[in-house]
Amino acid sequence: MLQKRKHRNSKPRELVRAIMFSGKLFHPTADEVYTQIKKQKSDISMGTVYRNLNLLSQSGEIRKISGVGEQDRFDYCTTAHSHFKCTCCGSVNDIFMVPRCFNKLNDDGYIIDSTNIVLSGLCPKCAKKISKRKITQKTKGIK
Repeated sequence: MLQKRKHRNSKPRELVRAIMFSGKLFHPTADEVYTQIKKQKSDISMGTVYRNLNLLSQSGEIRKISGVGEQDRFDYCTTAHSHFKCTCCGSVNDIFMVPRCFNKLNDDGYIIDSTNIVLSGLCPKCAKKISKRKITQKTKGIK
């Protein structure tokens, strides 16, 4: 079993932790966390923010989400869940579902430590906008 490295708490780490758990940002990138922290503490570097996000992720306090865009995102919710990325507005939302295949894998003796499932498509808000646009376009041709 891997032992977790002990890291002392630092002011920058506390700032990163505070931003992540503030509820102001939902699935932020490191850039977004950095921007929020710069408003409070002007002498923090981007590298420090990246390093602390990765340390918090490795310790299990937050979750790193890869595959939802060009940059990794971070999530304060560490319970098992998937994500949905809207291809229109770019929002990332939590999806709380456990596929039945996971249960089958567990039954077969596999032990699942983590998952990173990212679904993509249109969020309900964008789907509604697009549906309205299509209906409007169709009705414009009717006289």
